[in-house]
Amino acid sequence: MTMRLSTLFFFLSVIFLCIGCQNEQTRADYSLLGNDNEIVTVLFSDENQINQEIHYYDAVLRLQNDHSEKIDKVKVIDAKEEDYTSTYEISTFPTLIIIDNNEVTLRIEGNLDNEQILNEIKTGLNQVELHDVSNLNRS
Repeated sequence: MTMRLSTLFFFLSVIFLCIGCQNEQTRADYSLLGNDNEIVTVLFSDENQINQEIHYYDAVLRLQNDHSEKIDKVKVIDAKEEDYTSTYEISTFPTLIIIDNNEVTLRIEGNLDNEQILNEIKTGLNQVELHDVSNLNRS
């Protein structure tokens, strides 16, 4: 009987420990996501490839000036922050992602020029708007 209680206690301890670790990891993973119904733009940056990132910064700044209601916040995450790069499966720098309602809705990677980045972001934001409108119609 004592052996069974010891075994049961051990397994319950392991389960609670795992659940605690999982919850802590989940909080770290979602810290970029912002609030529900909030669009967050994240640029994953590598200081060794700053020349390629200039186009991303220019495109995002241009869109922020022209469409501040769509791109409010831009977060820059360094390549060394492995928790984030692994969570969002980032292996190419620069990478820009747009997160809407806790989902990655757009991913742009690699060495692109301003116009390519702008077109990709505009297309992605239009898809987000269409998704949001269709969700409103269902309500």
